[in-house]
Amino acid sequence: MNQHFIDISDIVSKSKFDKDSFQHLENKINYKLKENKFELQYSTPCKVSKYINKLNVNKSTGIDCIGPKFLKMCKDHIVLAITAPINNCIGQGTCIFPDKLKIASVIPLHKGGDINDPHNYRPISILPTLSKVFEKHIANQIHSYFLKTDVILTSQSGFSRKHSCQTALLTLIDNWMNDIDSGKIIGSVFLDLRKLLT
Repeated sequence: MNQHFIDISDIVSKSKFDKDSFQHLENKINYKLKENKFELQYSTPCKVSKYINKLNVNKSTGIDCIGPKFLKMCKDHIVLAITAPINNCIGQGTCIFPDKLKIASVIPLHKGGDINDPHNYRPISILPTLSKVFEKHIANQIHSYFLKTDVILTSQSGFSRKHSCQTALLTLIDNWMNDIDSGKIIGSVFLDLRKLLT
């Protein structure tokens, strides 16, 4: 199973993408970001405490063997000890994410079909709980930066706060209804994509 998951990543890394297809997007992003420098800000014990409070206690424990529930229980005693290495990594000039926090336990999740066929499984990576606290601090700042620079469209539902599959579907249906009311004909194609088997 492990070799199968390794081979999948090799297929993805060897895939060729047509750079010209993304040139318009790259030009647009470069134009929006050229006047706005991104600088990662230090965290505070108060922020780290909030990130810990938002951890889902039902999530599995990674290789650090520190579960979200345990982290929440002793938060007040260790919040300074967690904030210090985060700020130390940010203070390196370029944020250096610790290698130990990148190591994940990979669990195969059966998606249906023959249980003996590795193609019917997808890997679930369980990261150390502490990495999620660090990632949350960085992700919040990147998200705010993208909103400020207008890189993320207001119509984007994926990876956007207060957006979901439901908001995407509501927008789509609303557009369809407006077009139908205007006498237009609606056509749609629904695709169910899956990874390559070769």
